[in-house]
Amino acid sequence: MRRGRREILEEHGLSIAPSEEQRLFWDRYNKRRLRPAVRVGDLLDRVTKPHMVESADVLSRVRGAWRSILPETFAGRTHVEGLTAGRLRVVVCSSADRYALGRQAGEALIEAMNDTLRSKLVKRIDYRVGAVPREKTGEEASD
Repeated sequence: MRRGRREILEEHGLSIAPSEEQRLFWDRYNKRRLRPAVRVGDLLDRVTKPHMVESADVLSRVRGAWRSILPETFAGRTHVEGLTAGRLRVVVCSSADRYALGRQAGEALIEAMNDTLRSKLVKRIDYRVGAVPREKTGEEASD
């Protein structure tokens, strides 16, 4: 249980001490309670690496599922950017592709994604018109 400042001052006999003396006490008291310094890089490794690995695994699964359910006419014309809080972000080549995927096949794609992934990861798909990165084929990847 956390103690209040007044209780700590009473414990050290400083509850009626002048404010300057109390301030000096708090300076010393807080310095004793500080944790030893840690390198920021070490801290970031402990915090971010597990999350980044997990996110990369999920994203690769989502990209694979997207390629497997996507109609053949859209192969190479879309790219999964990311997945955050159930919102799948997809880049498409044109506004016509955005319309066709969003309006005509929207709910069916969401259902197919969740069936393929065997979980309810995707709740909504947001399309953005932009440059679609070229996927590496087996020959290009070995270069």
